[in-house]
Amino acid sequence: MNPETSQVIAAPLLKALCDRQYEKRKNAAAEIETQFKNMLKQDNAVEKIRKLLKDFDRELISSSTSTMKKAGLIALASAAIGLEGHAEKFIDLIAPPIINCFQDPEGRVRYYACESMYNVAKVTRRHCLQHFNKIFDGLCKLFADMDMEVKNGAQYLDRLLKDVVAEGRQFDIASFLPLLKERVGNLNPFIRQLVISWIVLLDSIPDVGLLGHLPAFLDGLFQMLRDSNRDIRHAADSCLAEFLTQIREERGGDAGPVIKAVTPILVSLVANCGAEDTFLKLTSLVWLNSFVERAHTMASAAVPEGGEPAGSDEEDLYPLFLDGILQCVDDGEEEIDRIALVTHHRLMERVAADDGDSPQKQANFTGLVRILQRRLMQPGTSRKVACLAWLTLLIQKQPGLMGQMSGDLLGPVFSTLKQSDQEVVVAALQVIAQLAAVGDIFEAAASRLIRLFAEDRRMLESRGRLIFRQLCVHVDVKRLFLTTGKEIEQETDLEFAHQLVQTLNWILLTAKETRGFREELAQNKDPALIRALLVPWFNNPVASLALALWVGEFELSFEIVKRFALFEPSVELLVQIDQLIHLIESPIFSRLRLQLMDVEGRPFLLKTLLGIAMVLPQASAFQVLSRRLELVKTSHALWHQGGPRDLERQEREGSFPLERDESGQPQSRAGPSRTGGGSATPGNRKGQSDRTGVDEGGKLPGSLGVSFPNTSPDMPIPFSPVRHGSSLGAELSSLLALFDSIVDAHKNFSN
Repeated sequence: MNPETSQVIAAPLLKALCDRQYEKRKNAAAEIETQFKNMLKQDNAVEKIRKLLKDFDRELISSSTSTMKKAGLIALASAAIGLEGHAEKFIDLIAPPIINCFQDPEGRVRYYACESMYNVAKVTRRHCLQHFNKIFDGLCKLFADMDMEVKNGAQYLDRLLKDVVAEGRQFDIASFLPLLKERVGNLNPFIRQLVISWIVLLDSIPDVGLLGHLPAFLDGLFQMLRDSNRDIRHAADSCLAEFLTQIREERGGDAGPVIKAVTPILVSLVANCGAEDTFLKLTSLVWLNSFVERAHTMASAAVPEGGEPAGSDEEDLYPLFLDGILQCVDDGEEEIDRIALVTHHRLMERVAADDGDSPQKQANFTGLVRILQRRLMQPGTSRKVACLAWLTLLIQKQPGLMGQMSGDLLGPVFSTLKQSDQEVVVAALQVIAQLAAVGDIFEAAASRLIRLFAEDRRMLESRGRLIFRQLCVHVDVKRLFLTTGKEIEQETDLEFAHQLVQTLNWILLTAKETRGFREELAQNKDPALIRALLVPWFNNPVASLALALWVGEFELSFEIVKRFALFEPSVELLVQIDQLIHLIESPIFSRLRLQLMDVEGRPFLLKTLLGIAMVLPQASAFQVLSRRLELVKTSHALWHQGGPRDLERQEREGSFPLERDESGQPQSRAGPSRTGGGSATPGNRKGQSDRTGVDEGGKLPGSLGVSFPNTSPDMPIPFSPVRHGSSLGAELSSLLALFDSIVDAHKNFSN
């Protein structure tokens, strides 16, 4: 040992410092204190003291034996106490050797180091904070120490340091933040408790301004919410709640800097919203909800100092907000779902209220769409409905931009049509219709829809009618059916085309959504429109028959019925015909049923129904149709023969002679035909009418044996007997040839 050092710590004194008895160590420490006090009065005191302190470190602290280290630690603490108010001048020589002993492998040395540092800090107070980072780093290790005595010593030192920091005004938070950020991510529960306690302390000191440095350690606090230790979770939650309260309470000019500082944490908040841990997810969502409330303030704070806001700067935050919210929607946890729904509606209201069309706004809307595309593909009914609601809003706000992106959106939106929940399907169809309106994708959307049904026939059966009916609410019905018809004409899977036409036909003829278009077809004013629908409808003979009946193409309908005899009498065919009969009996087809009273003007209508009766087996549908035709017979007799008495007489006679003109057409006794222009001739002509199929005895051929009486001059005719020829005219033959070729193709496809 250095001679000068030996004068201060003689051999007996050094031995006493290492003694097991506390009193001897205490007396030895007091002796060293006295010597350092006296040394301050000597010449060159500072130089001598610094040299002695260096010797303590080199000769004692750096020794390989734990006994010498403990003696050195007591000596350094005693020297600091003896120096009293002058100790801060030598803190750079006193503190580092003690801090190094925090990591000594010997537990007793670590304990002595805690005790020594405690005494030094007690004397030097705020001056020891020059080494605060190293002390704190050592404390973290000591708090995780396995030796309980060491851990207790570390806790005493920790409390003293907190008192020192709390009473000071010069804590260097900037230099401490990197270490805090590193330690806040440590998984050790004791270290986590230490870190939380220091965050709480620093936050309580106004001059530190910890709220402005929140992004440095906030994510670590959030991660503590998933700790298995309940005390840690509670402490972290309390700390986070306090920070959130401070953010909410910031007002006026003070709010800008704070909000600007904490805005970067949105990224970690959004990531936490997707966490599996319920507590972490809920707390992150609560924070996100508060940020949505303060979105305007946050955006204003984001404007550079002296700069001008570029449009609606708050929209810079909208994509992040939306991404976090959508991860919480449909969580299953009641409280999370509730807050997510509130936040979702609040954000939608803010976006809906924003006006303008700046480039920045369009960029932010693009960001929103990209997030919606990604989240729309994730499971969850509520999440999908929320995404679709957002797309609807964005289309309303930015139709031009959304029209440009419509092609990219079709895929994700169409995928939601497979959902079992009807609310999702309805919302998706509304979006598809809006995209078709703002973008040139109507045909592409129709084609994709057909392909979707082709790939999933069950979907066509279970969802087909709902999907098409909802589309009819939002798009032009005529365009939808014509576009779909073109797709059907190009379809190579004829079995699928048959099924699709059946679905579309029922929608066209029965749904309230298609009533306007259905009425337009009934007027039969546009032959090209009729043909455009009939051709794809030929893929399903019964559907094409129903459509021909509706549009008044009775001659075509009769020709179709005649071809039923060539079809294999399958159960499916008979079921479809049965359904057609009930459709004819429905209120929608009341116009057609009334037209049955005009036999002379619409003979092919009656022939069609008689032909259907011939095809049907004598089951319930046959009975329904038979009763209808019997009613036609009765009504016709009442109108043409002057009443029930003539009807009874003619029924007993068994014949109903018809007067005919020179061309052989039936004519009322009241005068010449209203259409033919020929004069009436008495008596009956042999042969059968070309238009009515009524034979000489007035009976129509067929198993029903329906007959019709002559026209009476005493009874008015409810319908004009003007001939109602086909509006298709010369196209009828070509249409029938096309029908035959399509039917043959179906037969070959089935084989």
